[in-house]
Amino acid sequence: MVKDNVTIKDADTLDLYEFACHDSAMDYPATIGLLRTRLVKAIPKDQISSLRCFSACLWYSDWRNAQQIAASLHKNFPRIRRFQFQYILATHILAQSDTSTEKERNMFAGLSKALADKAFAHRGLTPDDENQHDRILATEDELHLWYDIRTHYATVEENVKLFLQPNYGPLAFLEEGFVNMYQNIFCYLEEHQAWDALFQIGSKVLETAIRISQGDASSIDKDEQVIALRKRVDKERREKSSVSESLANEFRDAIKKATPNHGKSEGSYLNVCCEYFLYTTLIDAAKRQPNTKQVLKQLQKSLTKLGNALARSDNLKPLFRKNRDVALLRILYARNEQETPHAIGPSTQVTHLIDLIVDHYQDKACFGEAVSFIRRLSQEDVAAFLETLGTRGAKSADVYQGLALVSLRLKIRYFLATTPKDNQMCQFCKTVVNGSSCDVCLISIATSAIDVYRHGMGDNLREKILDTLSELALTGAACLLQLAGIGRASWKKGRNSPIYDINIQLFLQAILWLESYVMVSNSMNGTHRMFLVKLYLLMGCVSRAKAHWAAFDIKNAIVDSLALLFIDRLSSISPGFFTSSTSRDNPMHPYLLHFTRALKRGLPNSVLDCIDNSNYGAIPDLYRRVDKLTASCTTITAVVEERRGLRSKGSAVSHVLEDEPLMRNISVEHDVIDLTNYEILAPELTGTGSTPLYELLSYGPLPTSGRAHLGLLAERFLDFICYVVPKEYKPSKTGIIFHIDWEYALASCSRLEKGMCFLLAISGDGLSEQEQIHVDHEQGLVLKSLTTPEVWYHRIVWRLAKIVKDVLKHGFVSSSTNETREDLRAAIKDLVEKFEGQTHDFLAVPEGIPSKIHAFHGFAALHAMGMLRETALTVKYTTAYLVLALDKLKVVDKTRGLSESAWLAPELKKLTISVAEAENTIKNRIKLLKTSLNDPDGWQDRLNDWTFGDYTTVYGRNKEFVAKMSNELKTVVSKEQAQHWADEVGESWREVIKGWSAVKFD
Repeated sequence: MVKDNVTIKDADTLDLYEFACHDSAMDYPATIGLLRTRLVKAIPKDQISSLRCFSACLWYSDWRNAQQIAASLHKNFPRIRRFQFQYILATHILAQSDTSTEKERNMFAGLSKALADKAFAHRGLTPDDENQHDRILATEDELHLWYDIRTHYATVEENVKLFLQPNYGPLAFLEEGFVNMYQNIFCYLEEHQAWDALFQIGSKVLETAIRISQGDASSIDKDEQVIALRKRVDKERREKSSVSESLANEFRDAIKKATPNHGKSEGSYLNVCCEYFLYTTLIDAAKRQPNTKQVLKQLQKSLTKLGNALARSDNLKPLFRKNRDVALLRILYARNEQETPHAIGPSTQVTHLIDLIVDHYQDKACFGEAVSFIRRLSQEDVAAFLETLGTRGAKSADVYQGLALVSLRLKIRYFLATTPKDNQMCQFCKTVVNGSSCDVCLISIATSAIDVYRHGMGDNLREKILDTLSELALTGAACLLQLAGIGRASWKKGRNSPIYDINIQLFLQAILWLESYVMVSNSMNGTHRMFLVKLYLLMGCVSRAKAHWAAFDIKNAIVDSLALLFIDRLSSISPGFFTSSTSRDNPMHPYLLHFTRALKRGLPNSVLDCIDNSNYGAIPDLYRRVDKLTASCTTITAVVEERRGLRSKGSAVSHVLEDEPLMRNISVEHDVIDLTNYEILAPELTGTGSTPLYELLSYGPLPTSGRAHLGLLAERFLDFICYVVPKEYKPSKTGIIFHIDWEYALASCSRLEKGMCFLLAISGDGLSEQEQIHVDHEQGLVLKSLTTPEVWYHRIVWRLAKIVKDVLKHGFVSSSTNETREDLRAAIKDLVEKFEGQTHDFLAVPEGIPSKIHAFHGFAALHAMGMLRETALTVKYTTAYLVLALDKLKVVDKTRGLSESAWLAPELKKLTISVAEAENTIKNRIKLLKTSLNDPDGWQDRLNDWTFGDYTTVYGRNKEFVAKMSNELKTVVSKEQAQHWADEVGESWREVIKGWSAVKFD
């Protein structure tokens, strides 16, 4: 019908055609979508049919035909405003679509900008104007669409010039009650540094808010009921030191009643005058004014005046009080930069910072704000600050406040201990630091933390201070992990786990400390629980990690931002999670289900809902979010992890990546983004220049675009070599078909090998010195994004792809020569050596440790065992593919088939032998770990020995501290708690080894 220019003029008939073609692989815009456009053009006045066609096109994301339908609706029904904005929206989306050519994108961009500006031009008209038009920008959603179009297609200079005009500036939108538009344009001007205008706009906001608040305060002060109740409140406060709840409520109600009603404009000013971003922008703008000193002083007076006015009108909310106090301190620091050295003494800055912390210590953001000011203090000021803060905490009459201040002080000390000065000297104790952290301070912080923690756990008010105790445990555990050496060159060559070289005793003490808190309290912040998730994954206790992870109850909205903290490398550590016969038990199932729904089903529904509710400005953001999800490390990792896990059942994955809707369009050219939110692992705690805690706690390098693409290419190679021709396929001309298949296979394998070569930064010979330096740099980046077992795996997969490519090229598509045979023999020999190298690395254990600790390192190296199994499987499948190809060659050309088989078969046998050796190594390791778990000595005694025993001869650093910490930890962890923890760890290891025992190798 499309080719014959047939036009269907009945929407119901077209719906039936669409339903009949629903499951077929068709190009919707070029088929059904095009027929819908023809229908609308044929019956342009049929509004209902046109809307049905418009919605159908949106359901299939066919914006090309939707734009033409929207244009027809706008043309034929010019008085209906929503049709105009649907036309603007469709043109805007089409201007950003990958389906549009560069010329089309430029055309649609100009058209959408012209249409949006025209709609905006009518917004100022009133009902009395002769040119009053129904189609005007009247809602904030429509304004947001206009703003999105302006910022995408107009230049920065054009927008800044436009946004500084009275009718287009932030204040114009604020006075109409469009607060979000005010914030958008205000932030845009800040981003592009229009400081003079921003200072004028911000000052106007403050002045207007002060005037409104002072007017409210005057009205309240004159109200007779308020006056009478205020006297009663003052009297009761004098006599009883407090005010009854009923009187306080009555007084608040009277104030609320006496407060004048505000219009949209006044309410908007009062809402935005308390926002912190307004104050920070004003301060930054003030520092760029010619008379900075006077401007900052005037800004300080304005904020103080605003605070007083809001207090008088009973509008001084706790959040604004904190924002104002932080802003005033920032102004103090800014003024200090402008003054002579003695105009505002350092002690004044320290005093004000202490006051800020004491007033707002309960605020979660207090630590981050304190650190931002501490960075600008001298070393002497830092010492004075910490001493004063410690004194205030120790002398506080409020137990909770005192404990919180001490905890905050220790966190600040940890930050400083991990932020050495340029001369590698600690900012607190002035010790010369060898590395990125001061061990002297870390030991002192850990000792103080456990001492304060012990006293807090024994306090009668323990239930009220649990959050602070959790913070103390986290700070102390972070110190122990740093002192244990976690993250220090953990993936050197030959290292099979990230905790290969660390002090196991301190590592276990950190976990036990954190876990002991869980045993006595249900109150635990997310950071505390996530620490345990990551630490248990590091030591191979996957079921314990899963138990803590399950407590987060991760919902769809945050899957893409948190999922990788648990699922990354999960299949290689614990394949037993994937051996269940039901898909719902697959740990990747909920994540893949979320992504599938979000990308394929949720998007059309969301778009249509936005259209129905005239929420046009949200639709471009929906598509940007989908683009992020499609090319996110979370989506790709979930797919790769599932496929690796399913192979543990002993069979190839049933579906290929090309049939996977989430992955089929992802290519090496896509820039894959890690969307993980690492804020839950307290990145602000670690100082500048040190490795953040979320990297230290990760089982290897964080997700990267290169690692994600390497995983996909490896899976595509496995799809290639595991493909089985359907039994029903029986071609008549076998020779011709096989030759065509080999040519296609050669092209496919060449493409995969080229992609791997690019991602692994592998180059050929004959490079210049400068080119070699560049290649070495790129290879260094590759090594930093992969664990050592992953490096082995991906380089071996690349070698396999290259061998298959060369065999197909010089043995099947054309005949081999003596030279090509020797090259292939050398390549296979090199592959076997690399395979043996990976096996050797897997078996390695640290030198000088007692044999009874070998079991711990075996569980910590489960990831290396998983990647070795993946390598063995890939080598096995590749060998089987080449053997089958040789059999086919014998069918087509028996003489050449026997000739090629004569030299290639012995080489393939070498690969088969190496696979058997690797699989036997893995089986022996599983048997060894299983035996160690059944040791009659019991795991309680063994883990307690590893945690509290004397290992000073094994771990030479900080011997006295390790012994002291063992004794201190016994005072906060009871014997029963330690035994229970040891039982849980032992049971978790038994579960993971049980899963490994179920993995099939045949």
